[in-house]
Amino acid sequence: MLGLPNRQAYVIPLDYCRVASGATPQGLSIDAQAAAARFDQHLRGLQRSPHTRRLYGAAVRAWLRAGGAPGHVDGTILARWLATRRRSCAVATVNLDLKALRAFYRFQIALGEAQAADLMRVPRQRKPPARVPRWLTDSQVGEVLGACPLDTFVGLRDYAIVLTLYATGLRASELAGMAVGDLVDGEVIYVVGKGGKARYVPTGEQLAGVLEGYLHARGRTRKGKRSAFWLRADGVPLRNGRSIWEIVSRRIWKALGLRAGLHRVGRGGRPWMGHYPHELRASFATALLHRGMPLTAIAQLMGHADVATTAHYLGVDLEYLWAATRLHPRASRVSA
Repeated sequence: MLGLPNRQAYVIPLDYCRVASGATPQGLSIDAQAAAARFDQHLRGLQRSPHTRRLYGAAVRAWLRAGGAPGHVDGTILARWLATRRRSCAVATVNLDLKALRAFYRFQIALGEAQAADLMRVPRQRKPPARVPRWLTDSQVGEVLGACPLDTFVGLRDYAIVLTLYATGLRASELAGMAVGDLVDGEVIYVVGKGGKARYVPTGEQLAGVLEGYLHARGRTRKGKRSAFWLRADGVPLRNGRSIWEIVSRRIWKALGLRAGLHRVGRGGRPWMGHYPHELRASFATALLHRGMPLTAIAQLMGHADVATTAHYLGVDLEYLWAATRLHPRASRVSA
């Protein structure tokens, strides 16, 4: 059972749940909107990230709009809704829906609004098939870096961003959140990752020189926010990880073209734009793995709480694994 304060603390006035016009969102009753708002307040109290709250809230509201009730789970309606979701969404998305619903009904049970039997009607997650991370070779990264013009501020900034992702394995959100003070002595980056967990990542001599050159060019811009590390040409800080995603995707597309995988067409006929900052992160792990760095050290550099997460990157190069298995003393024995 969840540890909650008294029930009255979670009672939200109905006016809080109304939109400016006095009506509720289309397809969502006032009671359902109030339940969704209480759930969001609960997640906020548990200090869940805004991203988690947004995804959980969207899943719960979609379920309530489909006919779900805050105090009861109708198995027939749920099965029909999940069947619709599975036809149009990936397994991981459906798993997120199930995880959100189970959290929502655990909260409803704690409030006394639902019964334990209702939670048991929500199926557990399905295990999605493992996906091998895409990655770029060192020569491909070199092509991307070579296509960045170093005689402009934007070109130098993009060069520094791509090299930092490849040489440190940072996440796009971690890179976007960097402040000038996070570069310690020009040789170490102080990173605050998922869950507020902090770590130090060394830069290496080449990257340290590039970052020093970028900071020198940055000093000539009209800085709107002086603490932000990554700026646009007009001095405005990059918004978030999405800005990094757009910059890196544009540079990889320009340098590698169809070889970058952009020939695949996604929804709406638009070219598929892969998560290239994460592919540079996978490239970082692969490069270190090829050079014999222990998996535990790679996990520490990447900010993984569990080495099993880092082990997922072992699948990026099967030829490397085949070569490793040949080192076993019985690998070369021939059976009689």
